[in-house]
Amino acid sequence: PRPGAEPAATGRLRTRVPRMAHFLALARLPPTVALPPDAVGLQGLAATGPAAAAQLSGMEEELCVLEYAAIGQRPLLAVGCNDDIDRFCEFIAHKRGRTAAWYNALVRNTTATRASLVRAWKSERLLYGREARPGLLRPDDAGPEAKFARQVEEHARAQLCSTLAGRGELRAARRYMRYHGAPPTPMNAAHDGAAAEAHVRALLDWFCALFEYYNVGCMNDNCATPGRGPGRPEHVQMLGSVAPRRLERFFSHASRAELHLCAGESGCGAVSRFVRMNRFSHIAAARRGRCGEYSIAWLCFLRAAGYRTRRVVDWRDHVWVEVMLAGSGRWVHTDPCECAFDQPRLYADGWGKRHDFVLAFSEMGEAVDVTPAYAIDAQTWRAERELTDEVVAEVIASVNRLVSQQERGGVAGWWLGR
Repeated sequence: PRPGAEPAATGRLRTRVPRMAHFLALARLPPTVALPPDAVGLQGLAATGPAAAAQLSGMEEELCVLEYAAIGQRPLLAVGCNDDIDRFCEFIAHKRGRTAAWYNALVRNTTATRASLVRAWKSERLLYGREARPGLLRPDDAGPEAKFARQVEEHARAQLCSTLAGRGELRAARRYMRYHGAPPTPMNAAHDGAAAEAHVRALLDWFCALFEYYNVGCMNDNCATPGRGPGRPEHVQMLGSVAPRRLERFFSHASRAELHLCAGESGCGAVSRFVRMNRFSHIAAARRGRCGEYSIAWLCFLRAAGYRTRRVVDWRDHVWVEVMLAGSGRWVHTDPCECAFDQPRLYADGWGKRHDFVLAFSEMGEAVDVTPAYAIDAQTWRAERELTDEVVAEVIASVNRLVSQQERGGVAGWWLGR
């Protein structure tokens, strides 16, 4: 089977074994392309595989799309742009040249199967608009329980694979911290909770000063109004998301790329690509990201400083990190995008979020339901769920058993040097 392919329908976890043959095989074969993010709202870390392809082949559901077809060329498609054809025309002009107005009369409304949309996405011919239904290109699950199990397993597998390939990233993080003047870890941080807390707070301030939340501006160097700054510029409009290029997938583990148009009277008309990366070295070099990228970088810095961490995933589109401090016996909330330390009610009280699922994933991929620590109250998050507490606990326990079996298999222990 192709390296990194999706597991079969049995649900068994697989990890990428770090061998030279694996990387050579990736260089020869077209890598698996990650689909746009589903209802979880993350960076699309899971990819379609044989099981998903088998389900897609039998789907006959017709979806409304925009299409531009030219003689001798494969058609370009768009979903989630039916109310704004101009965005699709800008995408066509970005791909084929000319001006967007030239294609206005050549775009037509049509229908397409989900399988054809997946093929268009993999060949970088599909524009995935912001108004598109979440999880549109993913296979339909048998029910909410199967969907939740698939999502938990995808995040557990992604976290486990990230840990298995993370020793080089930790060395890079230590060098990066020394070069950029990060506060060093105190000698008594391992047993003094107050010293550890003070150090993590100082490290968080250092991180937030170095990695500002990225609001996409025009990346054209000749643009008179690039709009790069703390606030999002009004004249820069998001067209949608497209599949990452092959080198972006291979080197930065990118899941998708956002296209942004510098429009308006003050804009230059250029289209900028914002690649959503999932690899620390590329995120640290670019210093461009949002919660997905910065949670990866922040987690790597904490691990390089010697702290135990786990990544927290909010099913309502946000990610942050928890850290275990010496002597506290509890996991402490940290958010690198908000520069927040130990403020678990920030999202419920400050943002007004109504959480349904908030899960924390350890370094080896084991999941823990931490929704009560962040939601308003138990009645609220239970009302937002379609599953009972017993079903949620059983799904998480089954995924954790798969993770434990994988760890006992020897691959994780060998790669981490245990």
